[in-house]
Amino acid sequence: MVTPATATDGAIPTTEQVITEQLVQAVERPVITPEPTTAPVPQPAVLPEPATPEPSILTAQAELDSLRRELAQVKAAREAEITETTLVRSSQAVYDEEVALGQSAQDALRIAKRHYATGKQAMAQQQNERDRQAAAEDAGRKYKVSPALLMSGNSVEHMEEIAQRILLEQRIAALEKGRVPAQKVDSGNGSRASNVALTPDNIDKLWFDYETQHPGAANPHDAAYRKSMER
Repeated sequence: MVTPATATDGAIPTTEQVITEQLVQAVERPVITPEPTTAPVPQPAVLPEPATPEPSILTAQAELDSLRRELAQVKAAREAEITETTLVRSSQAVYDEEVALGQSAQDALRIAKRHYATGKQAMAQQQNERDRQAAAEDAGRKYKVSPALLMSGNSVEHMEEIAQRILLEQRIAALEKGRVPAQKVDSGNGSRASNVALTPDNIDKLWFDYETQHPGAANPHDAAYRKSMER
């Protein structure tokens, strides 16, 4: 029996021997089984639902103003319809009356048309005045200004400009009033309120003038006046 040569005998191993050794090593080598990982599986983050914002005061006021405008438009449309019906009936009555008085149909129609035009113009002026009044009330309510002060405006924007100017003038007046030092009254030989020195010759006039201009108020010249009377 012929023993096959190995690498330890100094002979070159054959391909069959190499493959055989690799198979033996593969069988004898322990198989390492990876331990199961215990790391938790990451879960997708749950985002909180956005909170429903509460309507602010400004939003509520804007919505209220919008509803008021819509109501005003509905009222205006209804009033315009009533006005048109009234004018047509009135013009028809004028036409019938003119015909009954002996006018020709052409002349009666001309008179009725003139009546209609005049009445429509008057109604339009009245409606325009009502619209201006409503606009002034809206602007006055918005800026806390009397609507009567805004009636000179010829549009809503103009009325708001007037209201803003009034508020600005009021603020300036308040600032200027706060910067004026309070005046003190001196009962000695002079008056700081009038910056006029008190003398026996003018005390009567100063006392009388103050009494006339400030009825019921304490007269700052009273002490000097009584002193002059005692002399």
